[in-house]
Formats: sequence, structure tokens, C-alpha cells
Amino acid sequence: MKLNRGRLNWGVFFIVLGAVPLAYRQGAVPLSTLSDAWRLWPLVLVGIGLKIVLSRTPAYFVGGLVVAACLGLVVGSLFAIGPQFGCGNQGGNASTTRVPALSMAQRRSSSTSNAVAPASPPRPTASGM
Repeated sequence: MKLNRGRLNWGVFFIVLGAVPLAYRQGAVPLSTLSDAWRLWPLVLVGIGLKIVLSRTPAYFVGGLVVAACLGLVVGSLFAIGPQFGCGNQGGNASTTRVPALSMAQRRSSSTSNAVAPASPPRPTASGM
């Protein structure tokens, strides 16, 4: 039986793509690890290079497996952490880390309101002497 290498690569991709969010949801992989998974993108280039170098050998499928596994890991981690991934959001819940924006009506009312100057501290009186 001959193994179709293209289907093997797609299979590895989808297995890793599904396994990463599942592992995160079960608590096996911390958020900090998944948020750094995008840094593995150079391994995709390594896999492409392996596929070119090993193209005429019996191990030519290794390059495709490396590419499929790395892409599955990166895309799977994005699926797992979803909206928690972003600039400066250090693993917090997205709904609690946002600062609510003021509406235009609130901005106008706050800029045109008559602000009362803060009261000055009480002065000492001469009657206490």
C-alpha cells in the first residue's frame, strides 16, 4: 500500500490544529506558551528547505511534516487563545482589560460642565489663641 504524502501532511496539520486548542482548554498548555507559538514561523522555512534538499531521497516527506506541524501549532494556538491574543494583553480577560470609551455625548457634557474649583483648606482662626 502506497501512502499519499499530501494527505499525510494535511492529516498532521489538522491533528495539531485540533490538539493545541484541546490541550489549552484542558489546562495542559499555559497561555504564555501559546502566545509565543507564532515565533516558530522560521521552522516553516526550515521544513521547506528540508523538502527541497530531501526531494530525491526516501525521506522527502519529512520537510512537509515539519511545515504541517509548525503551521498547525501556530494556527491552533491562535484558535485556542482567540481574542486574548494581542498587544499588551498579558493573559488577562479581554473584557476586564479594556478601558471603556466615552461616547460623543459624554465627551461634550464633560468638557462643557461647570466644574467647581476644589475648596481651599480651612484657615486657622485667631479665636483659638
